[in-house]
Amino acid sequence: MAVSFPLNSGRPGGLGGFAIGNDGTVYVQAGPKFFALTSRDLKPTQEVALAEKASSETNITTPVVFEYKGRDFIVSSGGDGRLHLLDSHSLQTPAAKTEPITSAGGSIFGGVSTWEDSEGVRWVAAPVWGALNSGFKAPLTNGSPTNGAIVAFKVEDQGGKPALTPGWVSRDMASPQPPVITSGVVFALSSGGSRGTMYAFDAATGKEMYSTGNQVSAPANLTGMTVANGRVFFTTTDGTLYGFGVYLER
Repeated sequence: MAVSFPLNSGRPGGLGGFAIGNDGTVYVQAGPKFFALTSRDLKPTQEVALAEKASSETNITTPVVFEYKGRDFIVSSGGDGRLHLLDSHSLQTPAAKTEPITSAGGSIFGGVSTWEDSEGVRWVAAPVWGALNSGFKAPLTNGSPTNGAIVAFKVEDQGGKPALTPGWVSRDMASPQPPVITSGVVFALSSGGSRGTMYAFDAATGKEMYSTGNQVSAPANLTGMTVANGRVFFTTTDGTLYGFGVYLER
């Protein structure tokens, strides 16, 4: 039997729509509201408003769930240009939130990505469209982005609570999509302009390691990327599927 849950506060945001926790809980962002639903019958168990209102639909992202110190945490954008870190045990009391990342008119697009590095440090990264907020600072920057960038954060304890600590900002990118991560490399796709460009960044510093340059002949579709069988795949608006070898291109 089919079950449903009406998202009266707005349509689900991001490229993926929803995320699923380790216990099967379904997490979805709709407008400024964030919901936790049971997996069997989609009954709401918790909800929280991450912002008074969503300033832009592209600021509403697909959330990401990860385990941290034995429990699930979720990161999503509240539509206010910030990332919100939520404790699955109590969504009503956000564990932490970042300072505003985007400038006026900017947005966080599509979704939030996460990975754990070889030292066990948990990271999250968000694709920002437009210039960064002038008050946002990161210890490692790779230029002065004006069109967009990937912004990465570490999940660290501060005063006994987890927090999102700025890690690095990538080079300038036009309309970046949510990155995919493998083997210590962050792959990100620039969608703006006359052709798509895929970049490989060092996951610890955001330093550019590789670019597809002029190899892609059309703009990228806004459908995200996939890593499989040692390759990174994405499509373009002319109906072409591209696949770049992870190890070969490094």
